[in-house]
Amino acid sequence: MFDRRRLPFFVALCVCILPQAGLCATPTKQFESLARAGQIHKTAPVTAVVEVVANAPVGLVWKLLADINGWPRWQSDISRVNAPTPLVFGSDFDWAIDGSPVHSRLELIKAGRRLAWISFTGSRQTIHVWTLEALSGNKTRITSAESMDGKPMPLTSKELADSDKAWLNALKVAAERQVRSSSK
Repeated sequence: MFDRRRLPFFVALCVCILPQAGLCATPTKQFESLARAGQIHKTAPVTAVVEVVANAPVGLVWKLLADINGWPRWQSDISRVNAPTPLVFGSDFDWAIDGSPVHSRLELIKAGRRLAWISFTGSRQTIHVWTLEALSGNKTRITSAESMDGKPMPLTSKELADSDKAWLNALKVAAERQVRSSSK
């Protein structure tokens, strides 16, 4: 028979201990709430936060980032995307990175400033948050924050940071190329 005095222990085990130990994924509702607040799951088994400064105005960087169907034009690791246009909160989109299919849902859209989505790949859940900050001199700070929960983990935090940095650099190059071509 179940001893009700043990209920707090089981609740703590299911809500706090198991997700931290990577033995179960964080509940989807928690992922949605974090993404909608522009946050990642900071205690996830795999996390990365990277940034780069692009010599391009924030509006141009946003245009490239928010055109999800256009990602393959500047991010060579992405082979296909099927996303609704225009961007709408709660929209699902499918894409493939390094040949692996990913199903995602937009959870935060703040035009010109922030874009966040959650993704589900097998038993993994990912939160990806992009933040754009306008800097003086028509520059933009681009920050990518990402967390992964679940099993198995395909990457370490360092590998995720390296991958995200490559994404940021590809976006930076694409934006700066457009600036150069429009000034000619």
